[in-house]
Amino acid sequence: MQYGYFLLKIVGSDGAKIEEWDLLDFSEVPLDGHDPNGPAVSEAIASLSRWGDERLASHAGYYELFNICLASRAEGEEGEGYPHEVIAEEYRVMLSGKRLDTAGVMDVRPGKG
Repeated sequence: MQYGYFLLKIVGSDGAKIEEWDLLDFSEVPLDGHDPNGPAVSEAIASLSRWGDERLASHAGYYELFNICLASRAEGEEGEGYPHEVIAEEYRVMLSGKRLDTAGVMDVRPGKG
């Protein structure tokens, strides 16, 4: 299974539920899927926010919502290339390269959140 960082822009919402995402970037992260609490996973989670900062440094949009996550990559026809099993994630509201709001990185592994 392939793991990595994903940068997604939220493009469709009904106000309560996110319905559409655009995958903007993906970077593979070598992780052992059999050790979800191992040091490599903890290090990857710690680097998630910095990876997002680098990708959004040139953001020029007007009030946009992004999801930055560490996850396995979906395989097969449905959802191919998008996140499958999320390990950690962060939501950000951006305005012309400035971070307006963030929830911080949330570790969503079982027993960690």
